[in-house]
Amino acid sequence: SSGINAEYGDKREKESQVTQIEAEIKRQRENTNSLLQELDYETQSRYMQMKESNFNLQQKAEDLQAELDSLMDKEATFKAEMDSNPLKQRAFDLNQRIHELLDKRDSLKEEIATEAQLS
Repeated sequence: SSGINAEYGDKREKESQVTQIEAEIKRQRENTNSLLQELDYETQSRYMQMKESNFNLQQKAEDLQAELDSLMDKEATFKAEMDSNPLKQRAFDLNQRIHELLDKRDSLKEEIATEAQLS
């Protein structure tokens, strides 16, 4: 019984805190609106443009975060697939080595070409 009362008391306290926070948010919005009303038209207009720009940037950031999360999930899936298949892992390692060697070849060709121009 006392456990139920304690839980009920905790719930009421949290509900009270939520109500207080909502009231504070409302007060802050009213203060902001009041301050905006005191601004000249040009400043209000700039504020609204910046507010809209901020909203658009937040949306873009959320979209990019969702895309990043999706790519990270895919990466984890591919990594798990590679870890469970030694043949795929070996093919990946060989492919990486080929790219390293191609980069080294291109670098050496550039070096030879540069030396040929200097002589």
